[in-house]
Amino acid sequence: MTIKGKVLAVVSIPLSGLLAIAVANSWVLRDISRRVNETVGQRLMPIVAVDVPQMNDLNNSIEFILNADRDAYQGYLAEMQALGVRDEQRAGALVVTHATELGQVTQRIGKASAFFDADGKEALSVFEGQYGQWKEASDAVVEASQELAKELTRRQAIVEDSQKTFGEFRQKLDEVVGLVEAEMGLQKGEEGMARRIELYGAIELLLNADRDAYQALVALMEYSEETDRERFESQVKVQLKEIGQAKERAEKASAVFNEAMRAEYQQFLKLLGQWEEQAGQVAAITSANLDRMAAQQAESVQSRKAFEQMRATIDRMTGQMEDRITRQMESMAAQGEEAKKQSAALDIRMIRAGRIGLCWAGAMFGLALVVAGWIVRQIVRTLAQVIRRLTASSEQMVGALGEVSSSNQQLAEGASEQASSLEESSAAL
Repeated sequence: MTIKGKVLAVVSIPLSGLLAIAVANSWVLRDISRRVNETVGQRLMPIVAVDVPQMNDLNNSIEFILNADRDAYQGYLAEMQALGVRDEQRAGALVVTHATELGQVTQRIGKASAFFDADGKEALSVFEGQYGQWKEASDAVVEASQELAKELTRRQAIVEDSQKTFGEFRQKLDEVVGLVEAEMGLQKGEEGMARRIELYGAIELLLNADRDAYQALVALMEYSEETDRERFESQVKVQLKEIGQAKERAEKASAVFNEAMRAEYQQFLKLLGQWEEQAGQVAAITSANLDRMAAQQAESVQSRKAFEQMRATIDRMTGQMEDRITRQMESMAAQGEEAKKQSAALDIRMIRAGRIGLCWAGAMFGLALVVAGWIVRQIVRTLAQVIRRLTASSEQMVGALGEVSSSNQQLAEGASEQASSLEESSAAL
């Protein structure tokens, strides 16, 4: 091998080693890049592109369900409040609140159902049936409560008017008693004794009639607030009995009245009839209200039952969504763990590749040193041989040149001798 070839070998060996290392590293990097792309594409991108949006949808769905559950409770609370309302304006406000909350229940469940699976849609079908039953019963309760509050307001107004009328006919009764007492005061001596006895009996009858009227008023006040049908009917009977006794006693007393007394008595009877009419209206409204309350209570029981069933289904839908979220989170965690394992494997692979590269570089460097040392030694040995050969050739050339110089000198001396001979020959000639 020539020196030029050996020098080229010294240079090309490290370069070839570096090229081999570069090629190996390039292959390793491509492999790692491929694995990274696989990890990102198969593990991480599905989480970002599919799992996370799906998780958001599931969270939104369960949020809609929970808000619908809250709205259902608020609607049921409005129903419960309506049961005890006696003010018509308050009952109207509760009707509006009740309708709003029940409407929001269906709206929110409808939004949540966009993300239901097959089980969720099955539960939704059950919920819709239960919701319809609850709404029908609950609406009936609220409507009955509103009508009841309206009638209670009307009854209260009649009761207040009846109290005024009661005070007016009692005033007339007192005026009649006053006229009777005045007439008694005019009766003197034995001649007026019979008249005084008659008038005294009339006063006693009128006072008893007054007492009966008060007892009738107490019965009216009691049955106007009664919620039990049996007690209500009993109090109505008491009221009718007492007012009948009052009229009967007043009528007996009127047998001894003079013209002035009869005039006031007729006003008393007119006001008493007005009061009886008002008491009858109160009794009729109360009786109708008792029917409404009975129907209201029956609907309330149905509403409570339907509400509990509906809420159980809402809990079922909530549990289904929570299970889906749990499974989704477990899937995301598993994919994350797999991506983590692959990432750790890539780290190990990169570290191993780095170490192998360093080993290769060290090996190539050592090989290059060995080969370079061997080639340099070969070059030095070759150069030494060349130098020795050149030295020997130089010595041979020097010896040859000496011989040539001696021959030249001998030739010169011969030429000089020939020249002297020629000169001598010339001179001789």
